[in-house]
Amino acid sequence: MTATPALERVHEIGLLGMIASGYFAVAGSGTLDPLTAVLTGAGLLWRLLQVLGYLRWTIPTRWISWATFGYILLYPIDYLYLSDQDFVRATVHLVFYLAVVKILTVSSERDYLYLKVLAFLELLAAAVVSVSLNFFIWLAVFLLFSIATFATSEVRKSAAGERLVVRSALHGFGWRLTGATLCVAFGVLLLAVALFFVLPRTTRAALQAWVDPRYHLSGFSNQVVLGQIGEIRLRREPVMHVRVEGNDSIEGIKWRGAALIQFNGRAWQTRVTDRSRIPRANGVAQLADSSQLRRKGRRIAYEVQLRPTGTDTVFVAGVPEFLEFGARVFRTGTASLFSADIPSRVIRYSARSFVKDDEAPGDAPGPDDKLYLQLPSLDPRIRALAHEWAAAVGSADEGATDEVRARELDRRLRTSYKYSVDLLEREVSDPLAYFLFDRGKGHCEYFASALAVMLRVEGIPSRVITGFQTGEMNPVSGLYVVRASDAHSWVEAFIEGKGWVTLDPTPAANQTDEIATLMNKASQYFDALETFWQDWVLAYDIDQQVGLAVKVDQARRGLHLDWLRDWGDKLKAWARWVSNADGRFYAVIGFLSLIALTGRYWVPRLAWWWHARLQQRRFGAGKAKGRDATVVYVRMLEYLRRKGYEKPAWVTPNEFAAMLRDTPYAKPVSELTALYYQVRYGTDPALGSRLFALLETIESSR
Repeated sequence: MTATPALERVHEIGLLGMIASGYFAVAGSGTLDPLTAVLTGAGLLWRLLQVLGYLRWTIPTRWISWATFGYILLYPIDYLYLSDQDFVRATVHLVFYLAVVKILTVSSERDYLYLKVLAFLELLAAAVVSVSLNFFIWLAVFLLFSIATFATSEVRKSAAGERLVVRSALHGFGWRLTGATLCVAFGVLLLAVALFFVLPRTTRAALQAWVDPRYHLSGFSNQVVLGQIGEIRLRREPVMHVRVEGNDSIEGIKWRGAALIQFNGRAWQTRVTDRSRIPRANGVAQLADSSQLRRKGRRIAYEVQLRPTGTDTVFVAGVPEFLEFGARVFRTGTASLFSADIPSRVIRYSARSFVKDDEAPGDAPGPDDKLYLQLPSLDPRIRALAHEWAAAVGSADEGATDEVRARELDRRLRTSYKYSVDLLEREVSDPLAYFLFDRGKGHCEYFASALAVMLRVEGIPSRVITGFQTGEMNPVSGLYVVRASDAHSWVEAFIEGKGWVTLDPTPAANQTDEIATLMNKASQYFDALETFWQDWVLAYDIDQQVGLAVKVDQARRGLHLDWLRDWGDKLKAWARWVSNADGRFYAVIGFLSLIALTGRYWVPRLAWWWHARLQQRRFGAGKAKGRDATVVYVRMLEYLRRKGYEKPAWVTPNEFAAMLRDTPYAKPVSELTALYYQVRYGTDPALGSRLFALLETIESSR
């Protein structure tokens, strides 16, 4: 017996689902180039339309052969040029190409086996390049489709290997197979989750050696090119998750990254030659001297979960005093922190910072350090505008301090220009002058660059800082979420007697309130799941395993058994009430218990008896329906089966009546069969009473 078309369709859809799950798992990680993603998606859609019967035309095998031969020549070119000698990326391209080719030309059991292997390779590629919850979701979908595929494969094999005559069709086979698949998939997922928490990840470091850092979020660098951060602000990927001890609010606090001091008229850059390694004791680095540690003021302790940003910058708040970091940490003369050992994965570090108004970290510039006042060739209008704005509060000779003039320049920029995320339509030779005198609006780096340059024009040392805004609190996870759209630039100016002071000339952006929207709420839950995935799946190691075991043991030790004693008291009170009840209570309880114990036996029989009574009334009133005739005929067959005369499934009612011609039931069965046809398919319901009478005659015979 060959497999039915329905079974073949379920098998094809399951196999297509395996391939599609691997495809979406890799595509969801953001590592699949647009051309491969579009071509693979088109191939999967083509095959789906073929399986569903909407598309009859198939691609000639000759075309596929030529395309395969062409890719043999293309693979070295892909590896050397298109994939920049990245073996993983080129191999991913090869796997998806083979999967599409094979799924469009599948025709034999060997082809099906190849497709299953290719689907597994796709999922393996996704496991290597993906660091998000997206992988787990598609892993569950892949598991569901793979179980369905292998189950139908076994059914197809059995159907093709043995020639059996079945008594009836597989009623509800598709639903039963779906239910079994869901149960098995759910059980496997539960086992996988248990193993995730039992087994630390020991192969993560080995796999990460294959991962190209370009696969991860890249949008922050140790330089500011005018217009670059404006592009980053359009992205909503989380960059940092921050947990603050004591639920202390950090609204308004900025996450300081690199300090940029060299400006060439278009871009700001940091100085990379003055990094010094910070000594650590037990993994903790002290970043502040004793005088700073003795200062009175607000301090916050926080833990940061930092995703790869394409740079080695360590982001901190305020004036950091202590940093607990699992790798070497370097500090520059601008008080920026870096770690050359930051891998291309999520990292965690803890810090304690001193927070006081607009105070920024860093020592005073040395007498020979002219970089904080260095300026390139400027448009004369910029110098004139800086002098005009600063003169509005008076000159230094008139008693106006550097801080007063700096804050005036900051205020003028914030109130005279508008914030915009719109990109420039064309390149300009002097982006700063174009911002100040032509366009009148721009991104945060334009405001920061303009203020830093004007401060230097007025002889006030300044530098541009790159980092992130505070972010938003996720009430689901209890963490502050800092996104790529929170990337920001601001200015630090050195004021005699106060040190480095933070100035932010960028006006507030016009943002809509999305807190109460359904989409924002859904993103909060997804972000919480993503954090859980990072903490307890990707970053789960032996230390977290031991910590989890300790917490479980502490919870067990701290359990109070008051609830158990309360339940014992309730049971005793209920027992006293029962003992005081009269005989009628026990009679009711006994009757209900008897019904519950025997109901499985007599309820179906009672229902059958009641149905027969109603049917008999319809027959007697001449209102019999076609389905009533079927019930009578099935009831006769059941009686004859008990007597040893069973009707084969492939025999018609008339043929079965003819088979009984040498038995005592020959005449009544033949007559009942004729009446069955007339009532079932005829238009004379009055014959129903005679049909029922014949049934009673047959059942009463011995």
